[in-house]
Amino acid sequence: MPEDETLCFVLEDEEGNEKEYEVVGTFEAEGKSYIALIPMDDPAGEVRLLSFYAGENDEVMLEPIEDDSEYERAAALFEDLFNGQVPVEYYEIEDPKKENEGEEEL
Repeated sequence: MPEDETLCFVLEDEEGNEKEYEVVGTFEAEGKSYIALIPMDDPAGEVRLLSFYAGENDEVMLEPIEDDSEYERAAALFEDLFNGQVPVEYYEIEDPKKENEGEEEL
């Protein structure tokens, strides 16, 4: 993929509303792969952290991080890894408890 292209995902919430997200970055921790996404329509919006893995035909499969302690570890690692590379306003990591109220289906 050329450097000036951005990798995007469209996620759907429980009401069927689609929202497009841009990939901020990916990282691994404790044997799992994580992806950080920001909304395309609100680049100053909150970062979404999800786990991911390769599915059939090497398609990217996204999963919510449901364990609070795993989410906190992933969020802390994201901040450590991407500090200085992503503007500070992107660092408002979503609270997984709040996220469950309007959880998006993948």
